[in-house]
Amino acid sequence: MCRKSDFDGISEKQSDVCEEISSTEEKTDASDDESDNDCRPDPNKQLRKLNDKQMRVKLPSLALACDRYGVSDRAAAGIASAVLQDVGIIHERDVSKVIDRSKVRRERCKKRGTLCASVSNTITGLYFDGRKDSTMTLIKECDGKFHRKLITEEHISIISEPGSIYFGHITPTARSSKVIAAELIAHLSKKNVDLGGIKAVGCDGTVANTGNRGGIIRLLEVALDKPLQWFVCQLHANELLLRHLFEHLDGPTNGPKGFSGPIGKSLVDCEKLPVVKYTPINCVLPSGLNSDDLSTDQKYLFDLCTAVSVGVCPVGLSLRNPGLINHSRWLTMANRILRLYIATRCPSDELKTMVTFIVTVYAPAWFEIKNTASCKDGARHVHNTILKSRYLTDELKKVVDPVIQRNAFFTHPENLLLAMLTDEKSEIRELALRRIMKSRKQKRTSSVRSFCVPLINFEATSYIDMIDWQKTPITEPPIVMDIDDDTFLTMIREEDTPRLDFARYPCHTQWIERHIKLVTEASQVVCGPEKRDGFIRARMHWTLKPRIWHFLQSSARMYSTEISVGADKTLLSKLRKQTGFTFSNCKKALTKFNNDYDQAKKWLVEEAQKEGWARATKLQTRPMSQGLVAIVADNKQATMIEVNCETDFVARNDKFTSLVTKLAQECSAYFEALQEKEVSLGKAELDQIKSSEATTLADLVVLNVANLGENMSLRRGVFIKADDGTVLSTYVHPNTIKSQSSQKVLLGKYGAIVEMCQAKTVDKPALSLSDLGSHLCQHIVGMNPRTIGEYIPREKKEEPVEERPLGDEDEATSDTEGSSKVVEVEDDRLLNQEFLLDTSMTVGELVSLNEVEILQFRRFACGEELEDEKQ
Repeated sequence: MCRKSDFDGISEKQSDVCEEISSTEEKTDASDDESDNDCRPDPNKQLRKLNDKQMRVKLPSLALACDRYGVSDRAAAGIASAVLQDVGIIHERDVSKVIDRSKVRRERCKKRGTLCASVSNTITGLYFDGRKDSTMTLIKECDGKFHRKLITEEHISIISEPGSIYFGHITPTARSSKVIAAELIAHLSKKNVDLGGIKAVGCDGTVANTGNRGGIIRLLEVALDKPLQWFVCQLHANELLLRHLFEHLDGPTNGPKGFSGPIGKSLVDCEKLPVVKYTPINCVLPSGLNSDDLSTDQKYLFDLCTAVSVGVCPVGLSLRNPGLINHSRWLTMANRILRLYIATRCPSDELKTMVTFIVTVYAPAWFEIKNTASCKDGARHVHNTILKSRYLTDELKKVVDPVIQRNAFFTHPENLLLAMLTDEKSEIRELALRRIMKSRKQKRTSSVRSFCVPLINFEATSYIDMIDWQKTPITEPPIVMDIDDDTFLTMIREEDTPRLDFARYPCHTQWIERHIKLVTEASQVVCGPEKRDGFIRARMHWTLKPRIWHFLQSSARMYSTEISVGADKTLLSKLRKQTGFTFSNCKKALTKFNNDYDQAKKWLVEEAQKEGWARATKLQTRPMSQGLVAIVADNKQATMIEVNCETDFVARNDKFTSLVTKLAQECSAYFEALQEKEVSLGKAELDQIKSSEATTLADLVVLNVANLGENMSLRRGVFIKADDGTVLSTYVHPNTIKSQSSQKVLLGKYGAIVEMCQAKTVDKPALSLSDLGSHLCQHIVGMNPRTIGEYIPREKKEEPVEERPLGDEDEATSDTEGSSKVVEVEDDRLLNQEFLLDTSMTVGELVSLNEVEILQFRRFACGEELEDEKQ
């Protein structure tokens, strides 16, 4: 009996249907031939049935790929059918899986509709921006038919933050702020968005958007009858600085791509000029940038700033394209200015001024904003820009400062308070909470306040002091309005005020610019707003899909095939306190190793060391003038080290003091094991010392480089062991920095060690040996003597002296009678200096009075220039 399943499917066996049936007939008995004749299928009939089947397989991936690469329906159908033919699914006997263009068109429409229907109607952060596009449209001509034509339309793109999720776009009927604001509200209402859930709005800093009376943001606030958090793009504000400085030095621009000055005209073909020898200009760019998040033009700016800083431009970099000239894209303009500089033998003063501004202010600020893009960092970015630009002359400050003032939206109290709520210092966080609670008690004449940028203090040393809090009206940040006073009071009562957790909206609108580009591309190939919207979502869905797949693959490798469990809260708290790593990293480590504390800690240290070495390599050129001096000592042995960092803020950080304490203890144990009288080591030798945890001291340092984000270095160390009959005294200044270790470790900016001995015949010295040693160390720290010297009584000093070079002792002792006295008098010799705590006597008189001999001393001053460094 023949079965229907013998002829179903799409395998190669279908091509042998006739042969199988013939074989079956030959093997059938003659007695059964007549009875089975009626049930045997006709081969030709079966083939016709196979070919008559419709193509009912869904093709969503093909639809996405067509939109992603702009392939037409006809081309997509031909390519897909050819692939099926190559793999044997389509052949002469079975053409049922052939794909026609109508099938492709239906699948594309279906997939676009599915994506549009899946849009979330929840928005908390509304970010928007617009551009005029060449738009494909259908116009009915005189022949009564519709024809495709390109017209110019303005499109306003909308995304939801946080997350940078595309929400849609509108085509306003007019360019006025009132029309755009009204149509934004109408579009959101049409999509059933909960308008009451919108807390923040983001856009660029044009007057049409940010006017405090008729700007789009103001009109949105009035329409919603509530204040919104203003997040005005800081990258746009940063570009305005360069634009105004360029126009001041080179003259105004002419048209969208024209220039009136000599520098601007030279930018047109600057990439074709050969690189010459040029003077390097120092540039310090932020570390930790992810190159995958940078566009081609942004990578070019980063690489070229590095080349300008080191004074050498690689050949490959000189051949790259700096980007198109466009007055709306000043990043590529900065690229071309730098490219022109490295190709000019004798650059003008104006060109050098612009290049210095780019590598000192513009580029570092741009990458800092890109790297730390949270709204909590906005106020810090403004302050950093102010500090970086203080090197400018008064004339140029008059150009730059008004631009900073006009665009300093993140200095408004509402945005400043967000930065204070996440500050490193607990007292600043507490102050922010109290100011928010105080602002809630103030009476408001209107539900919507008027948002005005306050006057900036350009001499402020901290971002908190950029405004006058007494004269500036303080209003509550809208994004924290849903947090009640009880929560704030609970946070204030805690010993260490926690950081407030709120949504991290971006402080720039770069993500919306990427969506604007998609809208522009869709406008040129698709007619109608709904089809454009579906096309855009299809392209975005295809773009995100490979990233999601890569993440799933890496997650599978990371967690293997074992069932992952959540992080234990007790272990999480313990791991965070002991290691100092971030909450998310500790949670990730515990989850990875199923709450195995030891494995999680080991993995965190290894990962931090990898990151620390990479960051230390990038930061190694940064100057380190701050830090701490640490001393571990008793009466018989003393160890003193110097550990440097970049800023005093980090030097006072608990993590840094813990590091210095740990390094001092490790060095002390190492020196003690050497059984040497005196040891003095530099950075290279100290870095190689093995710690008690089987890692080197260099590894301990880079571990904290990863945590604190600054360049650090164990610079030098010294060890002194007292002989029998001698004692050691130590001192650090200021002695206010507390060590967290149970072992006594002294921390300060200056340190001194003195070894001395006292005559056995003395009965009652004026000072005890410990007090005298402490006073001598204080004197050494304050007066900075170079050598011990030879004590010269004051009566001999009053005799005529003849100064002579050092090293002439033999000649001095061989002088004959009658010759003038030759006496060494040096202010940097310890025994001949006036005693710091009692200027009526010298140090020599003090030690003589107590019958004490100073054998040796050592003094460290944090950040001081050493002799070998001078050479």
